[in-house]
Amino acid sequence: MLTFKTVKIPVLHISQLKQEFVPERDRRRFSKAAGDFSHKRDKTVSPYGCTGAANIYAEMGFDFDGWECRRKWAERINSFQNADGSFISPSGTEHAAATAISALNLLGFSPGRPVRNLAPIRNEKLLDWLEKLDWKGTHKDFCSAVAPVLASWVCDADWLDSLRNYVDGLVSPEKPLELWCSSDDPPWRVISCIYHITSGYDAAFLPYPYPGLLWKRLIDLNYENLRDKVSRTICTDFDFIHILYRLVHQLPERFEEFLAICRVLFLKRYAEWFERREELFNECSTHDLFCYLIGWAVLQRVIPEQFTGPCIYDTQNSPWLYRLPSEDYFY
Repeated sequence: MLTFKTVKIPVLHISQLKQEFVPERDRRRFSKAAGDFSHKRDKTVSPYGCTGAANIYAEMGFDFDGWECRRKWAERINSFQNADGSFISPSGTEHAAATAISALNLLGFSPGRPVRNLAPIRNEKLLDWLEKLDWKGTHKDFCSAVAPVLASWVCDADWLDSLRNYVDGLVSPEKPLELWCSSDDPPWRVISCIYHITSGYDAAFLPYPYPGLLWKRLIDLNYENLRDKVSRTICTDFDFIHILYRLVHQLPERFEEFLAICRVLFLKRYAEWFERREELFNECSTHDLFCYLIGWAVLQRVIPEQFTGPCIYDTQNSPWLYRLPSEDYFY
């Protein structure tokens, strides 16, 4: 690992990052109508174009152009909600619901009707729901469905105990490589599996189970040094950083090690931004670009000395974004 005692680390100017995002943002517009953004550069219609753009606006501090624009943008998002309460999605109905809820909260609005495909808020139905989830996936369905319940706090202590007993019980200290993932999973998948469990807990700032085991499993991946040599998703950087950021609150003795890891990843992302920017824009969906910016947001929070200019707002890892106004919004 780099020590940084002799390495001069560059500084990322947020104003320049923002300036580069303006033409890319505008390139993805279908029209001047509020929220009318495409999924990718190819102008395909998707709710993730609309919600992804809302997140980018909030992250970068772009002007939403007044309350009326926000209202129409929210109407555009709600137009993707079906009569049964589910949201149309290219990435799973649970993820679509959570993504719509968070974007609507950024705009100051709520879904047009109760939301389908969230975790049941009654304890007697929770265990059956948990058992029907696909625990061989990356758990995006779990995280997306649980976060609104915990963030809205429409559950009781028995519900929370049932949730934790079941999910914590899926792993065992005797199998330290199988922390909601398989022992032979590639780094990106290990990180994604752990992130989508712990991110669900983050909606109520619950402490992570087995923090020492989680730390070792993630650190042993050596992801910060292998990042550019292994497969990864647009989310892997921020998934990895955010889990470690939360873990050092339970393992404060690891803080300096965590900072060193973040500086390694900062350097790799910095080089990538200047060397592969056009490729990044061309490959990424609008939702991907929102996720890409989260990587900078979490790094800016941890090593702010490597940035100048305004703060990038983390619109992914803030529990209030997943709140619904009342129990009436849950089935």
